Amino acid sequence: MDEELKKLKQIDLVNYAIAQGYVIRKDKSVEKSIFLEKNGDKIVVNKIKNIYFSVVNTNDNGNIISFIQKRKGLNLGEIRKELRPYLTIFFSPTSPKKFESKKKSVFLPPPFVKDNLKFVINYLVNERKIDFDLLNRLTLKGMLYADNKCNCVFLMVNKNGIVGAELRGIFGGEFRGLAKGSSRDDGFFQISGTGSYVLVESAIDALSYKQIFNTDMHIISTAGVRFNPPYIDILLEKREVICAYDNDKKGKEAFKALITNYPSIKRHEPIKKDWNEMLTLGLVGEKK
Repeated sequence: MDEELKKLKQIDLVNYAIAQGYVIRKDKSVEKSIFLEKNGDKIVVNKIKNIYFSVVNTNDNGNIISFIQKRKGLNLGEIRKELRPYLTIFFSPTSPKKFESKKKSVFLPPPFVKDNLKFVINYLVNERKIDFDLLNRLTLKGMLYADNKCNCVFLMVNKNGIVGAELRGIFGGEFRGLAKGSSRDDGFFQISGTGSYVLVESAIDALSYKQIFNTDMHIISTAGVRFNPPYIDILLEKREVICAYDNDKKGKEAFKALITNYPSIKRHEPIKKDWNEMLTLGLVGEKK
């Protein structure tokens, strides 16, 4: 088996299914077996072996390659093309021994509600001034969607799968928080790139930073200010790390705490409070 195909087969099947519109049935799922359904198609995924079987067709089972072949009728070359983007969105700069989840149960993402997606996209484009094409790439990969409360759902991942979700409301006071069961220590929302790691405070700031600078940096939302993220050592082993937290007291304090322990970390501070405020005002900071 060639190396690429081996890696493609390791892509988390639950995550891929969610990206295709499948919904987890929490009432029928347990820690290692996840029940998902979509338009009458019902499957159970073994999280340990990363294989599935169909509840309605005993001949429908196997790995992620079989799953796609039976549902989309693609050949192997087409399946490779289909899966390649998921090699980057489930990237994790960690080694299992240094950065393992302490959770005993699998995180179950908020329900995906297709009819609410148009409201979420409208909010992000018109209120937050985020480019539609950038949002569309995330929705196609299943990393951004709308839940049953019309929240923006930004999935937090590591190489083993989904570990949480940042939530942002679009009405009234614009609720902001994490989905129940999320772990900020085990993963993060990210926009993959080949350049330096850039730490920002939210998924919306990550999108704003990407759009302002049109950068190929690897932008990570730490879902709030983190004075010492548990994965910071791993990041520094691989690339330069830039702290791009908000231009406020907490953001400044976090940077001071980080450089106390990690002097090589650099600071990139927005000229307004945060990167989305800069984007909505049409301002561009110094180029990176």
